[in-house]
Amino acid sequence: MSKICMWGTGCTKVMDAAQLLSVYQILQSRIPKLHLTVFSRHGEVLRKQHPDIHTVPTAKLLEVFLQIKKSDLFIMVGGPFMESATQMFSCAILVTAAKVLGCPIISLGTTVFPYSTWWGNFLFRRIFNQIHAITVRENVSQEILAKLSVKPPVSMYGDPRYVLQPSGKREVNDILRQEGINMDRPIIGITLRHLHTQVPEWVKRSHGY
Repeated sequence: MSKICMWGTGCTKVMDAAQLLSVYQILQSRIPKLHLTVFSRHGEVLRKQHPDIHTVPTAKLLEVFLQIKKSDLFIMVGGPFMESATQMFSCAILVTAAKVLGCPIISLGTTVFPYSTWWGNFLFRRIFNQIHAITVRENVSQEILAKLSVKPPVSMYGDPRYVLQPSGKREVNDILRQEGINMDRPIIGITLRHLHTQVPEWVKRSHGY
């Protein structure tokens, strides 16, 4: 097994890109002659840092299907299983294509939010039931999948991003200096989800907005 295709997490957010790269590192450590194809709208961002990764725009479905057909394994990474009609449609197309083309599917580092609509529960149950094995990062994701009564085995592991090496102290100091942060004073980091008019409805529901 050397030809693997992957989809699910983005390349334009630091945490999402870190998750993709962590899975890439894990695969590299296990598969010496790895040939990885990532389906992404922002493949050029990934190729700048990792030119050995082949990318295909997700919208080019024919090329995506051809890559899935040639692959030994299709990996879905992160949290693409959101209660959004667009996201559900994308998941359904890719999972069904892999099933029809005979390519095994697994899901790694999966995050699942509660589904509050009948179609969310019904359709995502069908999508998850076509995946051969699922790993999650949080107890709540495992509980949600149990409530959906999905058939594939669900295992909980640590976040794949733990395999990444932290940046060196000099690099961190350079970043802080460029941002005008005084390194001689205590630093408290707070991260918030930015609220804007395009926040998806599933995010508002799951986060209590």
